[in-house]
Amino acid sequence: MRKPLEVMNARATEIEFADNFADRGARRMALAMPAVIRAFRPDLILRDETDLGTTIAAELLDVPVASHLVLAAGLLIRPELVAPRLDSVRAEYGLPPDPELTRLTTGLVLTDAAPSFRSPRSTLSLQSTPYRPSVISRPASRPGRPGVYVTLGTIFNNASGDLFERIPGWAR
Repeated sequence: MRKPLEVMNARATEIEFADNFADRGARRMALAMPAVIRAFRPDLILRDETDLGTTIAAELLDVPVASHLVLAAGLLIRPELVAPRLDSVRAEYGLPPDPELTRLTTGLVLTDAAPSFRSPRSTLSLQSTPYRPSVISRPASRPGRPGVYVTLGTIFNNASGDLFERIPGWAR
C-alpha cells in the first residue's frame, strides 16, 4: 500500500545538516584524517561534498582536494549555517575563517548527475563537469603513479559491501 510522502521541514533539515556535518562530523574528520594522510601520502584526496572535515585536514597538510557532488540539488549546504560552525573547527587548527566556503569549492568537482539537477537556488555555485563511471581493471601495482585517497563518507564506508575492492588500485 502506498503512503503519501512525508512533508519535510526544510529549515530543520538544513540546521541538522550544519550541526551534523559542519560541526560534529567536521571535527571528527579533521582530527582523524591527518594521520591517514600522513600514512597514505596521497597526491590527491577525493571527498564527497558533505565531508567537510577532510578538507580542513588536507589544507593543513597541503594536499589538493577534489570533490564529488552527492547532493544533486545542492540545497543542504547553507553558508550562513555551515560557515560559522566550520570556521569554529578551522580556528581549532589555526586556519583563518572561510565565510564564503571557498575551500569547499576549489579544485576539481565531479558529479554523476546532470548539471540541470543542481538547483539554481543552491547557495554554493559549483562549476561541475559531468562524468560517467566506467569499469576499469585494477592496476597490478602503483610504482611511480599518483595516489588518490577516496572516502565514501562516514556510514557508507562501513556498509558498502565489496565496493572498495571494485575501486581501481584499491588498497587498505
